[in-house]
Order: sequence, then C-alpha cells, then structure tokens
Amino acid sequence: MLHGKIYIAESKGNPSKAIITSANFTDSGLKNKHEWGVMLEDTVQLSKIIEDVNNNSIQLMYEEIEQIIKKIDNYISENERVDTPKIDLGISGIYMKRKRFPPSLTTDLKQNVRYFIKPVGWSDRPFDINRRLSTDIEELHFAKRPAAIGIGDIIICYGVGTTKLIGYFEAVEEAINLNNESRWPWVIKAKNLCPDYSEHWNTYDNTISSVQKSYPQGYAVTFNGHPNLGGLQYGGDKIRLDVNFAKHMIGIIENK
Repeated sequence: MLHGKIYIAESKGNPSKAIITSANFTDSGLKNKHEWGVMLEDTVQLSKIIEDVNNNSIQLMYEEIEQIIKKIDNYISENERVDTPKIDLGISGIYMKRKRFPPSLTTDLKQNVRYFIKPVGWSDRPFDINRRLSTDIEELHFAKRPAAIGIGDIIICYGVGTTKLIGYFEAVEEAINLNNESRWPWVIKAKNLCPDYSEHWNTYDNTISSVQKSYPQGYAVTFNGHPNLGGLQYGGDKIRLDVNFAKHMIGIIENK
C-alpha cells in the first residue's frame, strides 16, 4: 500500500521544490530504504497544494491533543493488549542474503515480548560513572509516549557518555504521563532483571560499540532490519531490537 507524503521546501517564505514519496522523512527512509518518489518544481502548483492542505485541515490546539492522548491512555488501561499473532511462512531460505538471523543465536527467548534499547541521561548531563539504577523497580523516562512498550516487554539501558550497558529491565506498568514541564514527562516502571550487573556496571567494558562488534557482522540488530544502532545518535529515546541481538546483549549482561 502506498502511503504517500509530500515534503515542500520553501525559500524566503515561498515554495520552491517538493518531493512526493512513500518514504519517511528520516535518514533511513530517504537514504537506506528502496523508496520511489517524484520531484515537483512548479511553484504555482505547490502554492495550490499548500492552500488545499490548509483549507482542508483542522488545526489542533495543545489542549485538544492532550485530551486525545488521555482518551488513548484510558482505552489502553481498560483493555488488554492483544498481540498480533506471528506468522511463519517458512520463506526465510529465499532471502538468506539479508542474513537477519545468525544460526548460532536463534535459541528461544520469551514469546510475544518486544525488546528495546534505551539511553539513560542526555548530552548535557551524561549518566555519571558512579550512579546506579535501582536494583528493584526503576522509573524509566521518555520524551514521547512509548506506545510500543507494554507490560512484560524488555528494556536494555545504557549510560549516555560512557555508552556502557547499565542493566536490563522488564516493564511492569503501562506508561503514565506526569503532566509536568519535564523534558521526559512519560514514565514506565520496570523491574531490574540483573541487579548484580547494575550494581557493578562501571567495572565492565560493555559499550554499545563493543557489543555490536562482538555480534556477527552484517546481521540485523534492530527490529526494522538495520545492521547498526545509528538511530540512537539522532536523539531517539528508544529503538526496538532484533530478538537475536537482544539475546546477545542480555547474554553479555547475565554472563558479565
């Protein structure tokens, strides 16, 4: 299904060029994925497109967006999450060149569980080398509502600055909005699954870079099939991991 978008570039307040494409406006969408699009340079038509969009759109106020989010959160809290069943068509042999699943790393993990990696701290305030996360229940903060993370999902954390792994956690509650002025108003409570590692995380040299280097090169490390965690460099507060790479990271933490 084509989910087309139009990206319009302006110069001095006037439209100059546009791209119509199915690609998302991200580094991955525009550079790495095989997406098609067309470029428009007719400024008259571009002005008409902008006018049509403005005339047929409803501008949402901040309060209205908050109400919509609350309705979504209320629905989620009152209804059980239904996981989409996984379908195995047995066609992996057709596209083995993608090398998504390392043969030696395909043993079972929990079924219907999603795995994420998350930075803790930020560039202006890195995760201090002497800081520890809770060995029991930790509050993990997010800039936007982490809708993809549900109860039972696993979150692997690393410290901004050192980039060292600092532990892995299981979400025990749905995300809540603290409704404050914080840069990260969304919170998920999660249980530390390897407290001993988190107590001594700074004594291990398990950085994001070293963990990726210890994984078979060319295999996917993210759920979307990317071979690296480059998205974390662009301010992402989480990335969903390929299950096999998640197992690799958890194994490093558990085996210390």
